[in-house]
Amino acid sequence: MEIIRLEDVHKTYDVSKIVKVDALNGIDLSIEEGTITTIYGVSGSGKSTMLNIIGCLDKPTSGKVTIKGSDTAPMNDKTLSAFRNENIGFVFQEFNLIPHRTAYDNMMVPLYFTKKDAKRKEKNIDAVLEKLGILKLKNRKVSDMSGGQRQRVAIGRALINECPIIIADEPTGQVDSAQKESIAKIFKALRDEGKTILIATHDESLADIADKVIHIADGKICS
Repeated sequence: MEIIRLEDVHKTYDVSKIVKVDALNGIDLSIEEGTITTIYGVSGSGKSTMLNIIGCLDKPTSGKVTIKGSDTAPMNDKTLSAFRNENIGFVFQEFNLIPHRTAYDNMMVPLYFTKKDAKRKEKNIDAVLEKLGILKLKNRKVSDMSGGQRQRVAIGRALINECPIIIADEPTGQVDSAQKESIAKIFKALRDEGKTILIATHDESLADIADKVIHIADGKICS
């Protein structure tokens, strides 16, 4: 079943009054539920812009974006924020964690915007940390963790709201080879649980776990 569709999506940035940059040029894309899609492209190719639009962090200049059957264009900022929090989890290259706070505190951030009670929130956090093999790090500050441990916390934060879609931007960019393999196994397991995962990466090894591999250049899908 299709979960994400982009139809003739364009994104133009106004750098100045006379200079415009076309980041995306007519993107057409369909993503099936429960799959892993990897997106390759050099810096400036448009892959991060495409992920931001799919992730409802940005809106296209023109074209249509449909997520789980919902057209995101008519949504105002408040509606879009709620939709994003319920449906899309993010894993960032630089982790985007709060360094002086614990794994638990960082995992709690997306839950502040839900109606779950405190006990259920803590139970959910413990379950996700255990799944990722880092329950023992629950009360450790992020600043005292290795790169691989931080990335697992970042993945856990993306999972905590049980979102069906996970978007990862260069998730193996800050870890060593052994951790890359471990993180790839985590994504495979999440796919097997029914999650839909999009990964922007330069790491060719992640193609081995992908159901679909996309190459983007100059704002266009070239293969």
